[in-house]
Amino acid sequence: MSAPTTLSYFEPVTYSSDRPRELDGDASGHRIVVVGAGPVGLTAALDLAQRGISVTVVEHDDKVSLGSRALAISYRSLEILGRLGIADRYMESGLPWDSGRSFYRGREISNFTVPQAPDAQYPGLLNLQQPFIETYLVEACLDHPLIDIRWSTTLTSLASRADGVTLDLRNSYGDYSIAADWVVASDGARSTVRELVGTKLEGTSFSNMFVIVDVRMKSDRPAERLCWFDPPAFPGSTVLMHKQPHDIWRIDYQVSASLDPDEVTKPDAVLPKVREHLEWIGVEAPWDIEWISLYRAHALTLPNYRKDRVVFVGDAAHLLPIFGVRGMNSGIADAANLTWKLAEVIHGRADESLIDSFDVEQRDAFQQNKHHARLSTLFMTPGSLGSVLVRDAALDLALVDETFRALADPRYSTPIDYHVGPLILPEVGDWTGGVGSGALVPNKPIRADGEQPVFLNDIIGAGFSLLTFDWNPDASHTLPKQVSHIDVKSDSPIGQALDARPGSGYLIRPDRHVLARWRAWTPDTVSEALNLIASPDKDNGYDQ
Repeated sequence: MSAPTTLSYFEPVTYSSDRPRELDGDASGHRIVVVGAGPVGLTAALDLAQRGISVTVVEHDDKVSLGSRALAISYRSLEILGRLGIADRYMESGLPWDSGRSFYRGREISNFTVPQAPDAQYPGLLNLQQPFIETYLVEACLDHPLIDIRWSTTLTSLASRADGVTLDLRNSYGDYSIAADWVVASDGARSTVRELVGTKLEGTSFSNMFVIVDVRMKSDRPAERLCWFDPPAFPGSTVLMHKQPHDIWRIDYQVSASLDPDEVTKPDAVLPKVREHLEWIGVEAPWDIEWISLYRAHALTLPNYRKDRVVFVGDAAHLLPIFGVRGMNSGIADAANLTWKLAEVIHGRADESLIDSFDVEQRDAFQQNKHHARLSTLFMTPGSLGSVLVRDAALDLALVDETFRALADPRYSTPIDYHVGPLILPEVGDWTGGVGSGALVPNKPIRADGEQPVFLNDIIGAGFSLLTFDWNPDASHTLPKQVSHIDVKSDSPIGQALDARPGSGYLIRPDRHVLARWRAWTPDTVSEALNLIASPDKDNGYDQ
């Protein structure tokens, strides 16, 4: 099936760019070039622009992606999009969900609920097709005066140096070059930047493939994740099904890697399989196929995410299996970690060695994500005969013993805490709870104003934040200008979550991870912690 140019629920806009000013001799203003206008690259561009940095985005296509592709937006990604001011658009369009069921040979063997705090600001997961995910980001970027998107532009060569990057570009107007201080490579699994720099992904590729089918049909079934092991239409295989907005259902079914990818994605091959499965689960409503694609699971990473002034994010840096929605969401987390560090360097508040901490932290995040995704992938798509026998034995036992039912539940994406790197500081004081250096501060309510709670994310700034508890407002203090001071009650929800006492203090990074915490903070301790940001110590006793 050839790629559709429109969908029943989405007609893409064709974007165009003006004649490049470089062709007329103006090469100024390229602080950062983002290569790739997918969800990760656009998130990075919008975040950087909101930090006062001019960004040029280079995109080879002239429209957003079509089909469901990256589908589920995690709670953490919604938090990041909320900080950028656009989460409401996703909430208005998407389908929230937090549960799922698994079946083996027609019998339900497990059901699960994604853990979520009762006072959470966003749903645990939100289903929305990638065309909308990208469109809302494109529109926000087009509205920002510091962002210049170069559509239908091909990157032909790249030269990375210690002091900058030169990119050779081509579009319908001609060939031209631009010089940038930094390049953010977000150009996906088949990254051109990765090839031009001469670095390769390393790791594991799983043998089985999945055909992905978007089906248009009206149904009152709830939005939940459905999984069938060994159903009649796909004996020995796994089938997943997700409800999407606009009466679209996504069906993913496993096929052998020995089959021809072109053959298994032809409508004549897909239609009878989908029909048999839908009839088996009792679907009576009419339906049509909108989009077909193919996916193979990978757990791959670059050995380093930085090469001179080029930094890799998202699928250009690492590939994760789709099980547990860690692909796009891990890339958005990459962007949130990188952008504030680039801003500190460009604004002259930090040495560029700060970018090395991004490399260390996000490679550690990949390893954490890979561990959970690998467990899910081996159960969903066992590759070897031995793995199949073990998986099927567990499924047989799940029919009679609840102990084994949890094995069929996915391990969904959860926020990552950083465990290694030069920004992990030792504890100061006696702590029995809360979160330490490198951990993500929970987005808890800090107070309730009338009917609506006020969350930490609602008031935290784009820079560093000092969160204190029951501070004496009569006490004089002077903080570095890039630090905003927020004081809340120690018995507030956020205070209880952070094991706060009067006088406690948390210094929070711009990505809402903890830099340091003290039982008794002082302006001097805050300044000392910030000095680490200005010039991270590469020999700080951490293991790269």
